[in-house]
Amino acid sequence: MLLSMTALAHAAPIAGTYALAATPDEVEATLDTAIDGAVAEFPSMIQGIARGRLENAAHHCQTYVLQATEDSWSNQCDSMPPLERPMDGTAATVDVRGKTVEVSVRRKGDVVRQQLKAESGTRTNTFRFVDDEVLLTVSVASASLDKPMEWTLRYVKQ
Repeated sequence: MLLSMTALAHAAPIAGTYALAATPDEVEATLDTAIDGAVAEFPSMIQGIARGRLENAAHHCQTYVLQATEDSWSNQCDSMPPLERPMDGTAATVDVRGKTVEVSVRRKGDVVRQQLKAESGTRTNTFRFVDDEVLLTVSVASASLDKPMEWTLRYVKQ
């Protein structure tokens, strides 16, 4: 437990509202690049179907309200209900955007990794805190994908 508290003492504070620091065009280009890379793996006959599913999986938030204590984590995407979990990696089943998912969270220093597992695949949100910014790298993995679809967006503390 001493190691955990020492790591948290040296970590950047995590509390507040963080807003997307990119224009809508920049976000669209980032997500299109991620989707294009994933769709390229599929035969041309099913690329349209795959694109639609991946566009749905490429959900992003305009703002996050984030809170972390020594042992708990809460994040709220836009006006959705907050996701609250202990930071010890224990998973719980919750409803996210109308789907039942298993959510777990772990923290190491200035990085918080939130994993959401559903029947269709796994989404990992990796929040990297640097000064008053968050770099959010999202990785979406599925049995249908040869490699995860990934993208990174930058958020600035308000």
